[in-house]
Amino acid sequence: MNAPKHKFRDLLIIERLGSGAMGDVYQCIDQGTGKPIAVKWLHRSGMNKRFIEEARILASIQHPGIAQFIKFEQHDKDAYLVMEYVEGLTLEKLIHHHGKLPETFALKIALQIATALNYLHDRQIIHRDLKASNIKITKTGQVKLLDFGIAKAQFSEKLTADGFVIGSTPYLAPEQFKQDYSPKIDLWALGILIYQMLTGHLPFSASSEIELRAKIQKGDYLSPKIFAPK
Repeated sequence: MNAPKHKFRDLLIIERLGSGAMGDVYQCIDQGTGKPIAVKWLHRSGMNKRFIEEARILASIQHPGIAQFIKFEQHDKDAYLVMEYVEGLTLEKLIHHHGKLPETFALKIALQIATALNYLHDRQIIHRDLKASNIKITKTGQVKLLDFGIAKAQFSEKLTADGFVIGSTPYLAPEQFKQDYSPKIDLWALGILIYQMLTGHLPFSASSEIELRAKIQKGDYLSPKIFAPK
């Protein structure tokens, strides 16, 4: 494991949970409290401003449907973000393991996501990267939204270059290709998630990124009846 041990002096690294554009995420034990935590370590110095913005947004919110912020540490060019460790499976893994989910369960998940989004939108915060891999479900069925790496608050500095589209393409709303961001894009992504939970598939399918973007912009989606015929 290529972990930054010298930066995690007070933490016992258990495992690497994943990697993103900005950093790697580890499950750790806080050796001071003995509690499990999630630590996101910045490995791209050029993304420092966005990483700080993620920490600033997370520090400003507290909701049962959002993984809780604990602290942000920065020393020279090194930085890491400490969050609540959420025990459970991502929605992506649940769908992969079970295919389409029962309607009653999918509805409970969708309502919890919608409640968390309502909380964010009331505070002029847009997640902008809502997708199945960024949602964890605990053993008790509690939803936790993760990864605010590209979230945008009302007074966030513009960090995305003109013409550059951020987010995961299968979940992007058509207006995102024009860099038009509003809370509506999170609601579009929620609609994609509901479709995905009820069918086990994504609504837009293509053999290339260009074709996928074109289908999203045209609204050319696969009928759910293909996957759930009566």
